[in-house]
Amino acid sequence: MKTQADAASLDRTRQQLESKLQELVARTERIDSDLSRKTNDDWEERAVELEDDEVLSSIGNANLAEIQQIHRALRQIELGTYGICTHCNAEIDPGRLELLPYATSCMRCSQA
Repeated sequence: MKTQADAASLDRTRQQLESKLQELVARTERIDSDLSRKTNDDWEERAVELEDDEVLSSIGNANLAEIQQIHRALRQIELGTYGICTHCNAEIDPGRLELLPYATSCMRCSQA
């Protein structure tokens, strides 16, 4: 049975996740915009731009992965399964969730 403290904690977690999601989406949109800009005609400048684009692309991919994880965590909150390991059904340590609120596995399963 969920207590009011549990409900308040979940609500705070949901708000944190939604805020982080908005931040990541905005950052990813800026990256997409930067990547779609016109390239320089000077080959030396273009080489530098291509290197920068590789870094931006890598960051964008990491953002997309984190966005997926946040969506998954928000879905788990909706379903009432947040904080339960998706592999072994054990409770995920609250300290782990504090550091990584979109964790879907306990420490034991994440290391397996």
